Amino acid sequence: MIINTEVLQNKNLSLSAKGLYFYLKHISPDGGSINIKDLIDSSTSGFVATTKAIDELIEQGVIIKKNMIEVKE
Repeated sequence: MIINTEVLQNKNLSLSAKGLYFYLKHISPDGGSINIKDLIDSSTSGFVATTKAIDELIEQGVIIKKNMIEVKE
């Protein structure tokens, strides 16, 4: 697993977004696709908090959103 430590140092990302990034790397270490509904259902954070963290990661270029999200290596 390659971990992008720049994500940890990015002051434009909330702790929620940083934590989500590492969770995504854990469940998809090779940068595969992840279903957003399954991601939301996997925690107590709920739709709003999860999609806000996803949006932060997209805006910072850490992940790509298509019909599913893809974690960049």
